[in-house]
Amino acid sequence: MEQPGNIPLRSLWASIMHSLSIYWNKRKSLLAICAVAVAMRVMLPYIGILLPKIVLDLIEAKADPQQFILTVSSMALLLVIVNFLKAFTDSVLYNGIGTVGINTFLIIQFKKWMEMDYELMEDTEFKKLQAKADKGLLFSYAPAMNIPRTLTELLSNLIGFILYTWVIAAIHPLILAFLLLAAAVNWLMLRRAREYMSSTRDIRSSLYRKLMAMSDIMRDPGAAKDVRLFGASTWLRAVYREQYAAYLKEERKLLGKNMQQQLVDALMILLRDGASYAFLAWLVLNGRLALGSFVFVFAAIGSLAS
Repeated sequence: MEQPGNIPLRSLWASIMHSLSIYWNKRKSLLAICAVAVAMRVMLPYIGILLPKIVLDLIEAKADPQQFILTVSSMALLLVIVNFLKAFTDSVLYNGIGTVGINTFLIIQFKKWMEMDYELMEDTEFKKLQAKADKGLLFSYAPAMNIPRTLTELLSNLIGFILYTWVIAAIHPLILAFLLLAAAVNWLMLRRAREYMSSTRDIRSSLYRKLMAMSDIMRDPGAAKDVRLFGASTWLRAVYREQYAAYLKEERKLLGKNMQQQLVDALMILLRDGASYAFLAWLVLNGRLALGSFVFVFAAIGSLAS
């Protein structure tokens, strides 16, 4: 059974496909740039961590200067080209996608209004749908106007995760297992903190509204006469302090949950990097891992975590 407030999966998928079809019909080049952006976002950090490995491998192999300079220069040139293409595609993603999207959807909305019967426009269900549409068309950076950009980020992260997982697993599966375990622990703590924040949102909002209402009353010059007349100053201060203490208590509980999650996150990072570094160093010292591969894998661990 679908929970209230959750978007059904079929509705989400239909919205994504509808948005992509509109971009495809309006400007196919934007979707092509999104595809290029996925490749550039994966390639740039990968080349960045691969370059030190290549340099160290060439030094260990005692390559001749001509081969060394040619190889390193080629990789550096590739890095510059990929960096330029990533900057270009990012500019289109963060500026062009939303602008084209909101203009296109506004035109579609206006056309529907022009062709729609007046009786239907006054329908309650239509007004609900119109309110949702207006909310999504508030500005060009709204999520509904940037579905291709969101899919680009999601796909590049997924491909990067698979790539770095494969690199780390190729060296030793134990490292990958430990990294996934640390990520699972961090995710569970983060989920716990978010569930607590969600479960106490109504209580904290109610206390905050009461504080704001009392603050407005106590600052209102028109109420000063009644406060003095009925001697309510002491009582109002006591009630305000009581409400403020209750609000601070709930906020401290939430802060405590967030601090627990952040401490566990920091501890997992320390254990993850420390254990991985120690294990990789042990492999290098025992001649089971080259120095270039050590640098490459250790950088891949950081990339996977981010």
